[in-house]
Amino acid sequence: KQLSVNNQLQFNVALEFTVTNPSLVTNTINNIDYRAYLPLYSQELFSGTLQGKQLPPKSTVTFTMNENIDWTPDIETALDMMKQDKIPVEFSTKTSVDYFGFSIESEKTTTLDIAKYIKPEIQKQVNRFSGLINSFLKKQ
Repeated sequence: KQLSVNNQLQFNVALEFTVTNPSLVTNTINNIDYRAYLPLYSQELFSGTLQGKQLPPKSTVTFTMNENIDWTPDIETALDMMKQDKIPVEFSTKTSVDYFGFSIESEKTTTLDIAKYIKPEIQKQVNRFSGLINSFLKKQ
């Protein structure tokens, strides 16, 4: 739904998960586990669990989450990100539903390119750091 990055390279992610019950009986969603992962760097950004809800027959229920991610890339990762055309993040969910006493699980993964969000912020950090070094050197 929304992804933003602040000037400390911290992410805020707002997501909506929509679950539909096409059956004629009420089902129970036990929970939805979620995870965001940077495959290029083998790093997990965040993970968590949304609490379950009842799904009335022929209905759709929306789950929302808003996650502040305190993840800052190390210098090698940041510099490598600047070279990349795309920086994929894999958002995956695993949903557990009770249906007539049976537990059914469903998994889904969606990939989002975060290059347009993070590269400008990395560049700002590099410029800020370069300015500090230049100021320091001029005083010497």
